[in-house]
Amino acid sequence: MVAIVDVLAVGYAADRVASTVCLIRDAGALIVVDPGMVAARSVILAPLAALGVSPQDITDVVISHHHPDHTVNIALFPNARVHDFQATCRGGGSWIWAP
Repeated sequence: MVAIVDVLAVGYAADRVASTVCLIRDAGALIVVDPGMVAARSVILAPLAALGVSPQDITDVVISHHHPDHTVNIALFPNARVHDFQATCRGGGSWIWAP
């Protein structure tokens, strides 16, 4: 399978800041990247629903860094592992640090 990338929300920097939010589908993984600040949660959830994906289906969330415009909506994906540049978090807030 070839990975498919869908842009769920286009980021911007104006009177407010929002990150670009993407969905990556590849080999059984459903990955959301940088689900941060958006005008409303529906800006992320509606495009997911249109693609037939529920928040519970998301397997992983990747954040590029820990600013709110990249992290605010991580909790929308309760079953996902969360990855940043040096660690992975799965359930209950326990981080596994990469060597």
